[in-house]
This record gives sequence, C-alpha cells and structure tokens, in this order.
Amino acid sequence: AKYQSAGRGFNINHKTFVHLWKAYFYSHFQLAMELLLLLFYLRFLQDLQPMVAIRCWWFILVPVSFLYVPHLYNPMGLAWSRLTSDFTGWSRWLRSNNNHDVEESWYAWWKQQ
Repeated sequence: AKYQSAGRGFNINHKTFVHLWKAYFYSHFQLAMELLLLLFYLRFLQDLQPMVAIRCWWFILVPVSFLYVPHLYNPMGLAWSRLTSDFTGWSRWLRSNNNHDVEESWYAWWKQQ
C-alpha cells in the first residue's frame, strides 16, 4: 500500500517577522495596539483605580495575546538564533528608505495596501 496525499499539506516552515507582520497586521497587531492605547488611556488619563485594573486582567490579556500568538505558533519562532535574525530583518524592513519594493520596505508595503 502506498500513501496517497490528500493535497491539504501540513506546512511547518518558519516564517519571518516581516511575513508575520504582513499577514497579521490588520487582524491582530493593529487591533492589539488600539486596545493597548485604550487601556493606557483608561488607566492613566481617566484615573482608573488599580484594583479595577487588576480585577479586569482579561482586558490586558486580549491585546497581549493578539501581539504574541502569531509568534508563538511560528515553528522555531522562539529559537534564539531565528529570533535575533528575524528581529534584525524586521527592523531593517521598517527602517528602509526603498519606496518601491514591498519586500524591502514597510512604507512600500503600506502604500500598496
């Protein structure tokens, strides 16, 4: 008997931070940043009592999980060598002045969206 693939495939390839940013910016990262800004506003600018903030810890858990879950489920995403090389590539992609290549610049990717 020979194994016959169903064609669904099981992908265990490591994705870079740049790829994760492009894939999850609108669904995870942007929403998490907005929620964190709202929590910051409620805590420091509206004088929310610290005990209320402690009792509502799940409001903090949601944006934190939105930020970190795509990285946790990335195969070998927390291996130190991959983590440092991905972070270096991601920071280079964010600081790039290339306005035409989506793979080389955050600004070009943003304009394309």
